[in-house]
Amino acid sequence: MNAKYFPAINNRAIELVHRLQKKHPLIFNNLAISILSEKNFRQSLQKNNNLKQIYFTKNELNYCGNRASSLTGRFAAKSAINKIMQKNISLNDINILSSQTGEPVVSIRGHTNSLISVSISHEEDLVTAIAAHALPDNTIAVGIDAASITRFSKLLSQKKIIRRILTPLELDDINNLPEKMAEKWAGKEAVSKAIGIGIWHGASLQEIEILNHKGKSSIKLYGKVLEQAKKKGLRQWIINFIQDQNFILATVLATDNPILTPGYSNPRG
Repeated sequence: MNAKYFPAINNRAIELVHRLQKKHPLIFNNLAISILSEKNFRQSLQKNNNLKQIYFTKNELNYCGNRASSLTGRFAAKSAINKIMQKNISLNDINILSSQTGEPVVSIRGHTNSLISVSISHEEDLVTAIAAHALPDNTIAVGIDAASITRFSKLLSQKKIIRRILTPLELDDINNLPEKMAEKWAGKEAVSKAIGIGIWHGASLQEIEILNHKGKSSIKLYGKVLEQAKKKGLRQWIINFIQDQNFILATVLATDNPILTPGYSNPRG
């Protein structure tokens, strides 16, 4: 399902994971990204209804109902989790529900695993998930989000909305290019997922600033977003973008490990 529908994004995601693991094997050794087509997965479920019982727990099926987007997202997340586990686990032994703030909560065979961080994104037919397993003495948080370049090419003409999303420095950074606008949005959403706070909880997208300097992206946090990141002990950040003709995919990793390498940025404050 992966390579057939989104080959460029899938291949670049694999390359990104390998690159991160090579640079920081201890921190990102257990890291995986999964790419799916919602349409393709929905068709698979329609052809064989028994797959739901194979892939999902009863709690997940009760929570998701027949929403294909929710089921596809969980399957993508389970696939990513399976890649990072040292031994193969049946997908219906992995249970992914949502906390009160909307964060995915992972339990395996009935036991909550707080060392696993997972994030899910839906954009049109593209469904993506990222998962990471922290070391016992480490904190890792991940975020992923995709944005349609076509959708943001239409949004660029709505200047008032753009000014509510972007900081003045980001406005200069995008140079009125739709792919750059999509990049900012996806990056901000991925950061908010990693922290576990969204605009519906009082945070502002302008409290997340993503800038590009000489081809390297950095993250700066302000206000409630910064406060929440500090509470979680997230001190170091890395953000990467993957692009094909239609989408921008942003991946964010945050850790309490004091890594100081290009691509990382300390939140302000």
